[in-house]
Amino acid sequence: MQVPIVEGAGHFARALGPADWCHGINRPSRLGEVILADPNQDLSVQLARPPQGEWLGIRATTLWHSNGVGLGFGTLCDVFGDVGCVSMSVALMAAPSRT
Repeated sequence: MQVPIVEGAGHFARALGPADWCHGINRPSRLGEVILADPNQDLSVQLARPPQGEWLGIRATTLWHSNGVGLGFGTLCDVFGDVGCVSMSVALMAAPSRT
């Protein structure tokens, strides 16, 4: 994010955007189906300290079941080290077949 969405919203609000990406990294392709949506029902974010500097990154991991249900989790970090962590459950929803 190059432009603040809400000026002066605070450190936690700044972390929510990158945190929400953990489930989308390394998402399965579900061959033969077009993914319609991948909602995360329970985003959980914990910060150990306020992020410092302009950049906030994630080290993301995902675990997926063959039926499209999975978990996304990871570590939030800035240029000075780890800032906090994120976790969520996810369910892939495929578009209906057009045959």
